[in-house]
Amino acid sequence: MALAQELPDSFVEALKLTQSLLSRNISLVRTGVIESEAEQIVMAAYRKTEGVALSRVEFHVRMKDRLPEAAAKQVILWANLRSEGKLLQHLIGYQQFLDHDYDVSPAVLIPRPETEVLVTEAISRLKSLSPRLGLEVGLGSGIISIELLLALPSLQMKASELTSEAIECAKRNSTKLLGPDATRLQILQASAPGQVLDVFKATLTTPVDFIISNPPYLRRGIAGDALSAGVEAPEVDDDVLVHEPASALFAPADDVLYFYREIAHHSPALLKAGGLVFLEIPHERASEIAELFAYSPLAGHSKNPQWTVTTLKDLNQRDRILVAKYG
Repeated sequence: MALAQELPDSFVEALKLTQSLLSRNISLVRTGVIESEAEQIVMAAYRKTEGVALSRVEFHVRMKDRLPEAAAKQVILWANLRSEGKLLQHLIGYQQFLDHDYDVSPAVLIPRPETEVLVTEAISRLKSLSPRLGLEVGLGSGIISIELLLALPSLQMKASELTSEAIECAKRNSTKLLGPDATRLQILQASAPGQVLDVFKATLTTPVDFIISNPPYLRRGIAGDALSAGVEAPEVDDDVLVHEPASALFAPADDVLYFYREIAHHSPALLKAGGLVFLEIPHERASEIAELFAYSPLAGHSKNPQWTVTTLKDLNQRDRILVAKYG
């Protein structure tokens, strides 16, 4: 891509130019993210070229300071690519999640605020229990397991994942954020979606304290591809559908509740008495997922006394988190 624009020579000029370039993208204008993404691009460009990560306070204090030429060129490159629809996080290479920067790639979902609600709720409930062992179904970039390990010093995690590319991304993040404690995270690769729970059974010798997951839950469209995602598509921006992995977004076409059904079915054999299940869920199917735990299909769909189920709201006051206590 040619850098046709005149190079900005200060942080404030770079910010204004970036906002102007991003405004070419109607989707970014419509969602109201121009100012925040422009800040991220300028700060990330400076970080990449100068090796210095500025806080937002430092960034705004330095507004009138000179911006190095290399950083200015990087700003223009990224701003143009973002205006064309490339994902911001794929351009800059990371996403902040609960105050930590996580490496991301096209092989994993970009961390989202809804998942911060899942993790903070899990930490809040688990802290007083001093859990020793937890399972994560679908590791992705590693944000959930790593944040739990950072917050709970006695914890060991086992996590399943399908793709080697996602596993490599998670390993980079665990090494960066956990250091020597990265050994507290054991990653198990499944060969197929139906194996993401089975892989735990061969390595477990005792019941676990909890299971946590943000599984694929969008419904595929009739044509079965990302861009024809049917009724689910309005929940996801077009650039997400194009650039993020379909295997991490969409449930199996023949059973949109597949992963939740599997977790509800297998959890009793994996959990200790009083163990917990934490799930991020689609608000459209919150009641259906709760019923997988609250009612037993083996007893004429009658009330299942083994589970106590609670659903919690996300930042937009939609049902997004399910917590189920076993026994």
